[in-house]
Amino acid sequence: MDFDQLSEKYRTIKSPVEPLSAKTVDSGEAKSLFEKIKKHDAYSKKQSKQFYIITSVVAVVYILVFIINPDPYLTLQNRLAGCAFILASLILAFLFKKKHKRITNTMLLSSTKSFLEEAKKRFRFWNRDQLWLILVVLLVDVASVFSISKYFDFLSQTNSIILAQLLYFGLLTFGFFMGKKSWTKNKKPILDKIETMLSEFEQ
Repeated sequence: MDFDQLSEKYRTIKSPVEPLSAKTVDSGEAKSLFEKIKKHDAYSKKQSKQFYIITSVVAVVYILVFIINPDPYLTLQNRLAGCAFILASLILAFLFKKKHKRITNTMLLSSTKSFLEEAKKRFRFWNRDQLWLILVVLLVDVASVFSISKYFDFLSQTNSIILAQLLYFGLLTFGFFMGKKSWTKNKKPILDKIETMLSEFEQ
């Protein structure tokens, strides 16, 4: 099936907000797919805006508390932990803003193929934008070492750092598997359908 045939086949579903024609081939399946994408996009768009606001506020608060704050009892260790949290919050705020903008732009696409290609990128479990999360993880790790290890003063400095690392990466591992489980249940079936529809454009 060539591109012209596919364009004709999906001519009424160029945008997820446009209604489907009853005469369109496989319109029921296509409509169901676009409705699911639209639902996830609406939720992600709202969520990304909320988290952008939250992380931006957190960054400002940490700047006030750990950088501008003249409190002499605020140690260098506290300030370093604060700086790490600030950088992590700013990166997250940037990522959430970018995600919100990307979803908004995607919803305006007039080409069915372009819309599906963008949706495919967003519904993957891992994409290039998430590489920034590695830096966030490392920054929060550094901040955690400065902040948490002091509560294990009954241990040596080395052991307290090791314990803090075990707790931190243990939580990360748990969060990763829970996130993968949620993705497999909610997004992977949609991604499979997107890839199937896109494969028709290549035939």
